[in-house]
Amino acid sequence: MADKLAEARFFDEDYSTGKRLVVGHVYSIIQNRNDCYENLIFRDPAGQRVLEYGCGTGSRSFELARRGAEVVGIDISPVGVARATERAANEGLKKASFEVMDAENMTFPDDSFDLVIGEGILHHLDLEKSYREVSRVLKPTGRAVFQEPLGHNPAIEIFRRLTPSLRTKDEHPLH
Repeated sequence: MADKLAEARFFDEDYSTGKRLVVGHVYSIIQNRNDCYENLIFRDPAGQRVLEYGCGTGSRSFELARRGAEVVGIDISPVGVARATERAANEGLKKASFEVMDAENMTFPDDSFDLVIGEGILHHLDLEKSYREVSRVLKPTGRAVFQEPLGHNPAIEIFRRLTPSLRTKDEHPLH
């Protein structure tokens, strides 16, 4: 990623204003993909230690914690992490914690997590650094499950071209 501070500022603004809420509605056209992702990450999470990589305001962390996982969420956005922390406290979820952290240079020890998950994060990052970090923090028997925007859907590509202000300059949908 070329400019991490610009990414953090972009998402701080988004989490403060909600300007990107429309993105979720557009991506709902691929609901089958979302269902498959949920089936994979919610499969027996009780007792697992889970990292939500690029958690934003908490995404799937809350449901995983309710289902018995110990969840740690990281994000580059202090606003997103603050909102996730506040929500976890309000919901009494003691097994969900959140930290501002660079996903390409995590501070966790090796072999820390049973499951690493992420939605729409990898396409913001240097893939080699990200893969290396995810592999490093996964336990030898762990799983990584990610859901990413792909550059193959013509309708979504048109939406991206028409709404450049809803994404950062460093995003690169996967092909």
